[in-house]
Amino acid sequence: MADRLSASALGCGIALAAVLLLAAPAAAQSAPEQCGAKDAASPDLRITACTALIDQEAEAPAQRAAAFGNRADAYFLRKDYDRAIADYDQAIRLDPANAGYYAGRGRPYRNKRDFDRALADFNKAIELDPHLAIAFGGRGATYFLKKDDDRAIADFTEALRLDPKLAVAFADRGLAYAHKHDLDHAIADYDEAIRLNPAMEGAFRVRGFAYARKNDFDRAIADFSAAIRLNPTIAAAFAGRGLAYNYKHEYARAIPDFDKAIQLKSNDASLFHYRGIAYQNIGDIDRAIADYDEAIRLDPNGADAFAKRGLAYAGRKDFDRAVADYDVAIRLQPTAELFFLRGVAYQENNIPVRAIADFSEAIRLQPTAVRFFARGFAYSRAGDFDRAIADYDAALALDARLAGARYGRALARWQKGERWSALGDAAWATGTAARNKISEYVARWWPSGPPPHP
Repeated sequence: MADRLSASALGCGIALAAVLLLAAPAAAQSAPEQCGAKDAASPDLRITACTALIDQEAEAPAQRAAAFGNRADAYFLRKDYDRAIADYDQAIRLDPANAGYYAGRGRPYRNKRDFDRALADFNKAIELDPHLAIAFGGRGATYFLKKDDDRAIADFTEALRLDPKLAVAFADRGLAYAHKHDLDHAIADYDEAIRLNPAMEGAFRVRGFAYARKNDFDRAIADFSAAIRLNPTIAAAFAGRGLAYNYKHEYARAIPDFDKAIQLKSNDASLFHYRGIAYQNIGDIDRAIADYDEAIRLDPNGADAFAKRGLAYAGRKDFDRAVADYDVAIRLQPTAELFFLRGVAYQENNIPVRAIADFSEAIRLQPTAVRFFARGFAYSRAGDFDRAIADYDAALALDARLAGARYGRALARWQKGERWSALGDAAWATGTAARNKISEYVARWWPSGPPPHP
């Protein structure tokens, strides 16, 4: 019996659904052969043929059981899981010693996320036939969906020991390795799946995501392109290639891929989000905001879309709207980066007290040189030069080559009257070639006091 094992979501935030299907045998004509998919008949034709056989009550129990089992398989391919389960129930009633029917029924239970019943069926199949590779593969896919990667890998490995040519088990084991961040083993398994079945679109696709996670974007693009050639109706392949182009800063090539992905799956908020990023990076802020609007409409709990829209508004100097979006993003996901971005918006909007509060929270959550530098600049603008210098010191302790912190400290020291220390910092920050220019600038302000703070 042909079996479908499931793939699952990996990396950049895009869902990958059950994609790996063992090929059916070559063509035939009769109703029994159509029912058994021996001519690769469509699910509807198989259902019609199997129903005709089931209605012939003179058939022996084993033959009627086979007809129920094959019709169940066709219903499964149509994602009509309840009817599939009902037909497998009948097949098991008529032939309770057939391990294949239990393994078959495990699949719709698994796809309905009824994992306990799925595991019970796969366990029963293995009990009846310990050499049934697809039962181990089906149980492995169930463990994978339960996020039990080690058990999943063990079952896929056993399936491959029993049937070393089971391409789908290589592909699914690769998914489990990828979920464990073992990308080298994942890619090796995808390689083998593709060698065994070069028409397996899903294997190219998930290998593309693995290469993208290794920052090998050219190979990722090649794999996504191969997946698209094999099946141009899968949104994730276009989205994956678009993301790879985004990472390569080839935004004009990314946008048409996101267009196609959205055409195929217009209810996926992440696709509008990713296209918004591409538009934002080519300077088309209006279209970027429109895409973020749609992403938020589809998923109002997506913090990243609010954050990206906030950045877009900030780029248009609309800091009030930027802050409003950061407020929502922080409520949904209070990260250091979001507090820092809101602090920058307050800073740009000339509200240093609120900027300092946000920079302080960002530093508390995750201290970095840039965040100390930003808070130092805010303290300096607020006239608190001692705290500004302390923050510049902290920034330089984390990154001694941060020229902005040196120059900021120079300005703060100058404001405090520490002129020679200020000159030393400024000269280091700007380089020896600019030393004379800085000296001229300082000398110009020497008689009348310190230079105005930027």
